[in-house]
Amino acid sequence: MEPDEPPDTALARELEEELAIRARIGKEIARYEYRYPGATPILLIFYRVVEFDGEPVNLNFERMEWVSRERLGEFDFLDGDGEFLRILTR
Repeated sequence: MEPDEPPDTALARELEEELAIRARIGKEIARYEYRYPGATPILLIFYRVVEFDGEPVNLNFERMEWVSRERLGEFDFLDGDGEFLRILTR
């Protein structure tokens, strides 16, 4: 996030920079702190993307796929995302 940038605005900006889409950000889904070993805690905030304009383009990632919630466990996510994945796949 940029200084004084609200989290939902930061998400919309990042989605445009990394996937070339203009997203309408909805409600916050989850929020929690996570600490990676040897690092200060970070606050993770997850939002629902209600809709977006454009076709997602992979600008920064090794690979990108649309998959069902049930398949998310097949992928290598960051450790900090684990709690959100548990919430999402309930």
